[in-house]
Amino acid sequence: MPASFPELGVEVGSATEAENAYNVTRLQIYANGVEICCVDRLAQILRINGKDYMSQINNLL
Repeated sequence: MPASFPELGVEVGSATEAENAYNVTRLQIYANGVEICCVDRLAQILRINGKDYMSQINNLL
């Protein structure tokens, strides 16, 4: 879901650049069949390289 819509400026003879910001509820990245990163805002999951950082944060709360 887009967070905002960028304004595009076009000039003759120059490259056009655009940045888009998105809001996501879950981001999960795999490389060679191995989970590298999992961030889920609704389920409160923060797992990087197999280590669950959210459990440590929940213990502090």
